[in-house]
Amino acid sequence: MSTRLVAAAAFVASFGLASGGAIGAEPGSEPAAPAVSIQMDVGHFGVTAFGTPLTYPLSEAWRLQFDGPVSYPLIANGRVFVTVGNANEYGTTLFALDAKTGQSLWSQSITGTYFWSAAAYDSGQVFVLSFDGLLKAFDEKTGVMNWSVQVANEYFVTSPPVAGNGVVYVEGDGSDTLTAYLETSGALIWTQGIEAGDGAPALSSEGIYTYSPCQVYAFHPISGRPLWHYAGDCDGGGGTTPVYRNNSLYISDPAGSGNQIFNAATGAITGTFDTNALPPTISRGVAYYLASGTLEAVDLSSNKVLWNFAGDGGLAQLPIEVNGKIFIGSTSGLLWVLDAFTGKQVWSTNVGAPIAPNGCCTGPNTGLAASGGIVVVPASDILVAYH
Repeated sequence: MSTRLVAAAAFVASFGLASGGAIGAEPGSEPAAPAVSIQMDVGHFGVTAFGTPLTYPLSEAWRLQFDGPVSYPLIANGRVFVTVGNANEYGTTLFALDAKTGQSLWSQSITGTYFWSAAAYDSGQVFVLSFDGLLKAFDEKTGVMNWSVQVANEYFVTSPPVAGNGVVYVEGDGSDTLTAYLETSGALIWTQGIEAGDGAPALSSEGIYTYSPCQVYAFHPISGRPLWHYAGDCDGGGGTTPVYRNNSLYISDPAGSGNQIFNAATGAITGTFDTNALPPTISRGVAYYLASGTLEAVDLSSNKVLWNFAGDGGLAQLPIEVNGKIFIGSTSGLLWVLDAFTGKQVWSTNVGAPIAPNGCCTGPNTGLAASGGIVVVPASDILVAYH
């Protein structure tokens, strides 16, 4: 066994237990798992549940105005973490905020080209990746930097990192690599060549999955051993974040091989979905697809459309589900809450700034998040928490 795999062996036995519960587990009545990645979970399926459900109408817990665009929030242990693009010079700033009050607890400057950085959380650390491929680990309580490494063989990165069970995964664009690092030290565990995209890798206890147009890869999360590779008839940059849920991998690839569903264990194609749809939010056998500005709820067993919602015609941000309620925003600044089973509107408010679609790559990736009894909404340069 190689030195890298020996270093990894210390946590192999515990792999499969995420910092807030099992990776990809169905939320129950326990307190909501932390929001640790874009679309909250390392599988990016966008679903959580609070032990005490929210009551409507919601109230604004706090609101912050920043000097630049705000990323998707991470929420863990009473803190909210975001990266914010600088106003007048390249680089970003990582902020740690009190989840109850929004008070700034600490901040760290993240240098790099353009105004992009992205973060992931696991086991008391926040991992931040710059456009130039510098990966840093910060203590969640103090903001002290624990380590910093240059991503192996990479000179630019546009994909958010993913962290789970002692490993940080980085999909690098410059040299087309997927690399894995020990959370404790930043030591490189393994590296694999891929066709890299702009989305975050998706993680389960069985695999780490990446996507770029027409190309989908699966590797063993500890050893890096290739599990399968789907090769379509194109390649190149771009692409969205894959979604892992219940041993299925959902790939939104409208300009390439189409929107496909894979068996995550074998790589076999098991289905397709709306050609225009973005990656879905998936809960209790229902997929929620945002396609051409309309949100559709689709029964996964019958492929039947259960309901749809067009809002004001500006729906742009991927939805999340919290205790059977769907949250979705519009470029107009409106935020809606819908009943997940019927699509009926439960509540709405104007956040005060456009809730923009997730983009790449000169500004932060964005998206909604919920944990610890709050829902946090980034809207351009504003961050608002509701409870």
